[in-house]
Amino acid sequence: MALARSRLAATGLVLVMAATACGLQAPSASKSRPPADPIVLATAPKPSSANQANQPNLPNLPVQTTVTISAVGDCTFGLGIGFGYAGSWNDYFERLGPEHFLKGVLEVFAADDYTIANLEGPLTERGQPTPKTFNFRGPAKHAEALVLGSVEAVTLANNHSLDYGQVGLEDTRQTLDRYGITHFGNDQVAVDEVKGIKIGLIGAAAWDNSAATRNDVAQKLSQLEADIKIVVFHWGIEREYRQNADQVSLARHAIDSGADMVLGHHPHVLQGVETYQGKPIAYSLGNFSFGGNSNPPDKDSMIFQASFTFTDGELSQITSRIIPVSISSVPHTNDYSPVLLVGQEAERVTAKVLSSSTNYPETS
Repeated sequence: MALARSRLAATGLVLVMAATACGLQAPSASKSRPPADPIVLATAPKPSSANQANQPNLPNLPVQTTVTISAVGDCTFGLGIGFGYAGSWNDYFERLGPEHFLKGVLEVFAADDYTIANLEGPLTERGQPTPKTFNFRGPAKHAEALVLGSVEAVTLANNHSLDYGQVGLEDTRQTLDRYGITHFGNDQVAVDEVKGIKIGLIGAAAWDNSAATRNDVAQKLSQLEADIKIVVFHWGIEREYRQNADQVSLARHAIDSGADMVLGHHPHVLQGVETYQGKPIAYSLGNFSFGGNSNPPDKDSMIFQASFTFTDGELSQITSRIIPVSISSVPHTNDYSPVLLVGQEAERVTAKVLSSSTNYPETS
């Protein structure tokens, strides 16, 4: 939340949030003043040993710090080859501005401590399309939607980050750096600090459950110096609503190797959640602000939110919850602006996720 805003200020960019105004004012320069007369304080008499004996022994109260992290699915901030412009993500950006896309969930993202998304497609205007079925990209200015939406970090470990080659990926990384958005994935890990707690991020495109994949994740976790360790996998089978055995095995392996939370993307639909060894797993977060489809038949999504409580510097409790979402604020098309669901629709999406879930008490 505040992390992204402070980074953006450091870059000299000024972005106005439509839904949340921050009335921050720089302190004025201190005025010079003559030195004050010295103040003499009377010294209180030390208590006698008898008085000390009568004093109650007050216990040292534990110091608790809670960090709340929200995670969402596929965000494609651009256009695919052969896609029509009218009604596209780019079209909405030019007509309604960058604040349009995450305004419907801003109350959640602005209130948490940290938000993570999957950026599915490069932010570049260079490079040649990689031979494949779908290639997505958007210009650098589309990153403004992340900042205005209070997103702190994105994973680039997915099957679209190289849609325009290595140059497209490097442009994306440089753009995210300019906008103050943390990025991670594959060969890059990241660590951010919130409230004195270090959040470590690992992203992996895990197309198999091979020994090489498992060893790579375990090694990265062992080398990551962080209080909260999060692994984000790009895995699974598209449009499958239930996680497969490889996903379950790899997620549990990551937690056995030191991860405190595991998140997943790629199926483009919601899959189940789980609590394993007291640690939360979300197997697929589905689509979110997804420019890859102007009217997907399944618009269900969620924000998966976990709160990590530290007592005297040690992780003592993790709680998590499902926040049901539709990826569009209108039912008849995709306007790429996710909204929070309420009432029966919220209950329906929650039940849908839980129907594919095992071992998921919301408090662990």
